[in-house]
Amino acid sequence: MRALPPSRPGRAGRRAWAVVRAQVRAAFLAKLQYRADFFVDALLELFWTGSAIAPLFVAYRDRTTVAGASFGEALAVVGVFTILTGVLETAVTPSLNRLVEHVRKGTLDFVLLAPRDAQLLLSTERIEPWRSANLIAGIALVVAGLARDGIHPSPIQVASALVAFAGAVVYLFAIFTVAASLAFWVVRADNLVYLFTSIFDGARWPRHVFKGFVRVLFTYVLPFAVMTNFPVEALTGKLPLLSLGIATAGACAAFVASRALFRYALRNYTSAGG
Repeated sequence: MRALPPSRPGRAGRRAWAVVRAQVRAAFLAKLQYRADFFVDALLELFWTGSAIAPLFVAYRDRTTVAGASFGEALAVVGVFTILTGVLETAVTPSLNRLVEHVRKGTLDFVLLAPRDAQLLLSTERIEPWRSANLIAGIALVVAGLARDGIHPSPIQVASALVAFAGAVVYLFAIFTVAASLAFWVVRADNLVYLFTSIFDGARWPRHVFKGFVRVLFTYVLPFAVMTNFPVEALTGKLPLLSLGIATAGACAAFVASRALFRYALRNYTSAGG
């Protein structure tokens, strides 16, 4: 029998995109069966976004800058934080919590039988579309923060910010993939996912607010502050190109490491019948 030709990178990319598109479409169709719930949940997300900026008014009530950041810059950081929270709550944590549930109940076998990449399927299996309201609210906060300070980013600065934001999304996915992958060895790995989500809440502030161990933690160990601050610093022209390059390389390395851990965990998975 003649061997099948190897899959071309372009064809693999189209297949992956088809899987993602199908999963997203199914999630939206399922949620839109209950339209009232969809819009109520979206409004609640916008309400929580509004509550996220309330501490800024307290912190900047008697001062114009905090840790060298103006109110507009801090507002833009909250905007990026809100966008990343939308990505996290829309697509990352729901699917990874589903992975933990699969491992615990032994239903992961059904996913592994599908003729597609297991990590891709598991990473897009459960999507909460109403939480995407955070994406719109976050963009509005970034624009409002820049407008308040009269900042008009150049095309190069916008491109740098997009690169920094893409790296932040990759970092986010990699960190939470590592946390969820521990479900193959730890029974309650979902608690670790919730812990990381709680820690991520601290990334809504300008990164120079953090001092000592917390600053090291949020910069080098769990670079949440870098993820929310670098896109804003790129838009304001304060981000050195070298820092952007290091952060991008770090995001790529984190993705490769998280995928390697996930594949290693799958190789050691004995299945429900094992």
